[in-house]
Amino acid sequence: MSGWNFSAGSQLRRFVGVVADASGHYGSAIVFSPDCGNISQPACFVNNQVSQYYFQAGVRGSYE
Repeated sequence: MSGWNFSAGSQLRRFVGVVADASGHYGSAIVFSPDCGNISQPACFVNNQVSQYYFQAGVRGSYE
């Protein structure tokens, strides 16, 4: 699959910061389907499109 990824962070105070991460992945695959839903053609190959997107964010703490 092809895709992208992005990550960022920032320190808000001396011991506290925020972080975020986002990514997207996409692609296609030709797969065998045993039942295409057609009586005259009970099996065929189908081109499936796949997309996945993720996002995470949170607080980061540190100590010295």
